[in-house]
Amino acid sequence: MIYFVQNSGDGLIKIGTTKNVNKRIQNIQASVPYPLKLLCITDGGREEEAKLHKKFNTIKVSGEWFKPEDELMKHIQVNGGLTWNSGKFLQGRYFHIRDEDGKLERQGAVVSERGEHIVVQFFEWAFGQPTYQKLYEIKDAVNWDFYEDDYQMHWQFSVETGETPMNYREFERVKMLMGG
Repeated sequence: MIYFVQNSGDGLIKIGTTKNVNKRIQNIQASVPYPLKLLCITDGGREEEAKLHKKFNTIKVSGEWFKPEDELMKHIQVNGGLTWNSGKFLQGRYFHIRDEDGKLERQGAVVSERGEHIVVQFFEWAFGQPTYQKLYEIKDAVNWDFYEDDYQMHWQFSVETGETPMNYREFERVKMLMGG
């Protein structure tokens, strides 16, 4: 996997590759005085990483660190795949999975994250009742739409479908089930 991580102190972005994103970020954090923010991960290995380093060579500062210029930020936005906001990882995040046509297919929340795996809780559409849990590799979630909370997920559902998935009381019940 290729990761893009940003140093909150100077804004520089590191482009690297790893098999274990969480462990790699922890190792980098140990040598950087400011908090790191994982911007995204994408599929790829050392060959793809080398191509990215070459592509952004004009904004390279040192080693694998690059200035957060428009061309790099656009690349992250367009090709970014799985993104994290506010420095959070996936546990506690809500999501939608889309079908091949881009239509909403499933909804749920990440209830556990262990290394490169996540356990997700799926919800039914009508009332948001929990249905079943499933184990995934993080790389399998690259194209999912993630949300900070259930309200954002349900709002997006409402915008796209014109339907209200559940009432406020049901939001709160599901939130309690998710430990929130």
